Amino acid sequence: MKAKNRTAAIVASSLAASSLIASCASSPSGTETPQSWLSYEAPSRTTVYKFDFGGAGAADGFTAAGADDAYSKEKGFGFRNTAGVRNVESAGEAEKADAVEWIDDGKGMKSENTFAVDLDSGIYEITVTAGGPMFRESVAAEGFFHVMDLTGGVNGTETWQMPVTDGQLDILVTAGKKDTRYALSSLEIAKVETEKSAPAVWLCGDSTVCAYYKLPDDAETFQYGRNGWGQHLGKYINPKWQVRNLATGGQFARGFYTSGQHESVMAYIKPGDYYIIAIGINDKTYSNESEYYETLCAMIDETRAKGAVPVLVYQQGRAQDVGKNLESRWFGPKMQEVAAEKGVKLVNLFKIAGDYYESIGADGTMALYAPKDVKDASKGTDTMHLSPALADTLAQFVAREIPELRE
Repeated sequence: MKAKNRTAAIVASSLAASSLIASCASSPSGTETPQSWLSYEAPSRTTVYKFDFGGAGAADGFTAAGADDAYSKEKGFGFRNTAGVRNVESAGEAEKADAVEWIDDGKGMKSENTFAVDLDSGIYEITVTAGGPMFRESVAAEGFFHVMDLTGGVNGTETWQMPVTDGQLDILVTAGKKDTRYALSSLEIAKVETEKSAPAVWLCGDSTVCAYYKLPDDAETFQYGRNGWGQHLGKYINPKWQVRNLATGGQFARGFYTSGQHESVMAYIKPGDYYIIAIGINDKTYSNESEYYETLCAMIDETRAKGAVPVLVYQQGRAQDVGKNLESRWFGPKMQEVAAEKGVKLVNLFKIAGDYYESIGADGTMALYAPKDVKDASKGTDTMHLSPALADTLAQFVAREIPELRE
C-alpha cells in the first residue's frame, strides 16, 4: 500500500471508528460534553521556580542552573553532586538551547545524584523538558519514577502533580532506554492551591499503552509513527483526572512490578485513584502463565490496600487477526480468571477491538496499525503497534468501558 493510500485508509477507518463509537449511549466521542467537564475549574497555580539548565545562562524569566551549581542552603537549590552532571547543547531555542546531562552512576532510580530544590510543604505541579541532541530519559522525583522514556532532540515535555512533605524536592534523570544518554533543558515548579493532588489514573502497560514523543529526524513523518492508547486517554475522561502513564515499550507484568514502575505507582497512588493494568503481550516471551497470574494478583491486592481501584485490560490483538475468529491471545484467559477470582473490572479490549476490526475489514484494520519504518510507510505494516489514529480509537473504547472516569 502506497503512503498516500495508507493515509486515506487511516482517515476512512478513523471516521468509521467515530461512527461506531458515537452509536454507543456512553460514547466518549458523542456530540454532548458532560456538564461536569464544562464546570470543572482547575485549582490556581503560582509559579515558584523556572530553571534553565545548561551552561549558557538563563532565558528570560528563568533561573540559571548549570552543572557547576552545587546545592547550598543559602541558594535553596542546586546539584548534590556536580561531578555527576555536565552541561551540553540541546536542539531548541531560549531555555531549550542547552541542558544538563546526568552521568550514569549505576544506581538507577535510587541514585542520590539529584537536583534539589527547597520548597514549603504542599502540592506542586512539576514540568520537565528533555534536552540533548538525541537522548531518552525517565524522570524520578523523591526516589520514584514519574515520567518514562521522555525524548530529547525536540524537547519532549511532561507535567505531573505531587506532594512535597519534607521541605525539599529532589529531581533525578535516568536512562529511558538502555545505553542512552539523558538530560533536562528546563524544570518548572508551580504551587497548586489545593490540599491534595488531583485524582489520578495510573497506567501499567507496554508499547501499545506508553507515550511516544517526536524524534528530531521523524518530525515531519510522525503521523505515520507509533502511539500508545494511554497517551490519548486523557482526552476522553473528566479533566479532573490526571493520567499518570508509566507504561514502557517491551515491558511485561513481572518486569513492571520489579523494575520500579509499580513501586512508584504504589508510592503515590491515593484512595479513589484508578490503576489500569493493561499488560500481557510480552509475557509469553519473558515470563510464564503462573508468574503472570501471581503478579496480577499482587498488583490488585496492593492497589486495594491503598484504597484505590484496580482495572484489568485484556489487550487488543494483532492486525492480521481479522477473520480468524480467535478466542484469545497473550495470557488473556488467565487475566479473565484473575478478574473473576478478585472481582475486578475487566475491559475486554481484545473483543471490543476485534469486533471493530471485523466491522472495517482486514484492509481497514491493517491501515490503522503502525508502519515498519516511520519514514517510509510503503515498506509495510508493523502488525503489533498502533498508529496515532488507532491509539486514539482504543483510548475511546477504554474510556467508554470505565464510565466512572467520565462522570
